[in-house]
Amino acid sequence: MSEPIGNSTENRENAQRNRDRKQRINLKGIALSALLLSLLLLSPAFTSGMANVWAGLLHLLLPLLAFLTFSLFGRYAGVRLIIPIFSLCALILLIKGEAGSLPFSAAMLLAGYLLYRSAQRGYSALRSGAVMFSLLAFCWGAALLLIRVDGHSAYHLLVIAMQEAVVQSVEEYRRSGLLPAETMAVLEAAKKSMLEGIPLIIPGVIGTGLILLTWFSEVVGSRVLRRLGEKSAWQPFSLWQVADWLIWFFIAAVVLLILPQITLQAAGINLLMLLCSIYCLQGLSLTVYFFQEKRVRVPVQILLYTLLLSQAPGVFLLMIAGISSTWINFRKAKKETL
Repeated sequence: MSEPIGNSTENRENAQRNRDRKQRINLKGIALSALLLSLLLLSPAFTSGMANVWAGLLHLLLPLLAFLTFSLFGRYAGVRLIIPIFSLCALILLIKGEAGSLPFSAAMLLAGYLLYRSAQRGYSALRSGAVMFSLLAFCWGAALLLIRVDGHSAYHLLVIAMQEAVVQSVEEYRRSGLLPAETMAVLEAAKKSMLEGIPLIIPGVIGTGLILLTWFSEVVGSRVLRRLGEKSAWQPFSLWQVADWLIWFFIAAVVLLILPQITLQAAGINLLMLLCSIYCLQGLSLTVYFFQEKRVRVPVQILLYTLLLSQAPGVFLLMIAGISSTWINFRKAKKETL
């Protein structure tokens, strides 16, 4: 049975209006992405002092921005948007003599693209994150070992900077007189151990930071896509579950830590730092789930999150909860095993 001419015309007009509206939304989104990308890439050239530090921190948003750009506009449009803008910003930074951040920026954008490709291929959240983490870890490792300043590697300079920070912190506590004499004596005695341990734990510190960056990009990116009505490759963060086999690496790290060989101890403590951060995030996932199940009010959630994450006992509880979830099913809902 044929459709009336009037209805057919009206349907075509509605379809055309929907296409036009979607195109306008895409154009606005592309323009916004281009603006944000330009601001993040050029910020080191137009800031100084503490503003430059904040500009460096804002660079950590580049993987998220790249992931969202590719996810919302597709691979073809994303490449045609990001590469010309990056090239133009690189030219401006080279002219101003501020090109030092370009390799870092390129690695961040590539990490966001790999995260997008992993999602497109249906990888789990852990596998997708592992791809992004591996790239960033390789880039950071290569930079720390290959970049040399005045004959010293960037790794060596980083060690010196962290050791100086420890010495200055202890000195500030001593001058302030805020700590009791007994506590100050303990801190002074521990200073030597801290200075000797810094070169051993730097890989774990950097790796922990990269895990948090990867987690942030995945969780926020997935959340934004859902808010915009797009499909996300991963379940909500509250349903994430670390694979059970990861606990064996945790046990191996503890075993390495108690062995007498210093090299094995260093490997154990770095591996333990990475796994503790993963299990803390697993515990945070459980916390989010219970807050949602109990419908805890948002202000109360913010207060409880602050208490948990700002104190060592709270972080330790999150880690214990995350490890316990390997054997105990705390959630009745369907989980996504990472």
